[in-house]
Amino acid sequence: MRMKLSVKKCVLNEKKIKIKVFYILMLKCFTRSRLLFVRSRWLIPLILCVGCLSNTFNEAHSNSIDETGYRALKNGDYKTALRYISYLATNGDPRAQYNMGIFYRDGIEVKSNDTQALRWFLKAAKGGHMLGEYASGMAFYLGHGATPDLQMALNYFVRAALKGHAKAPLNIGQILYSGKEGKTDYVRIYLWWKIASERQAEGADEKLLGLTKMMSEDEMREARVLIKKCRSMTMKQCLPFMLPGKGLRPL
Repeated sequence: MRMKLSVKKCVLNEKKIKIKVFYILMLKCFTRSRLLFVRSRWLIPLILCVGCLSNTFNEAHSNSIDETGYRALKNGDYKTALRYISYLATNGDPRAQYNMGIFYRDGIEVKSNDTQALRWFLKAAKGGHMLGEYASGMAFYLGHGATPDLQMALNYFVRAALKGHAKAPLNIGQILYSGKEGKTDYVRIYLWWKIASERQAEGADEKLLGLTKMMSEDEMREARVLIKKCRSMTMKQCLPFMLPGKGLRPL
């Protein structure tokens, strides 16, 4: 009987010891987690601050390169400009990519290369750069760096025109006037050249005057109605009426 009682006491003692050990371990874990939490309250802001400082430094460095490159370009130091602008262009800056296209197109500090020029213009256009879009359109229109492609030229001219480029509507009207992209539509040509004239594009007024003499009264009436209609909406909304059936390619 005494033996049985002693065995029970041993079992109970073992259970108590295990429970005590469990609670001690839990307390240690809790204490460590509290310390980690307290430290993390300082650590997380510190990490964020370091990241912020790093971004600020990188931005300042990029701005410094940008300023140095374009200042050199303005001062006619093309060698220095090319070095800095090429760095920005390689890192995806659309403005720098457009300027790289100019370097290659005009042979400034590099050998003139229309293919390379178009490659950079297309990169700038992809980044939404208006002058890059216009330059890409001109390259396809004239066949510089690629086979002449009036449909591609039209695509890029339209994108530049939507951003406010003055001469792009003039070129769009010229493509329509050539009749190579379908039947010559004087009403639409008038509309595009009217936009170019309002943007004070060189040569637009003369072309508009010459076209007016060739148009019938019905065509002039239709042109005025279309202009009035487009005034009540954005240029992008009016595009289907300005280029019906042209099916602009997504670029």
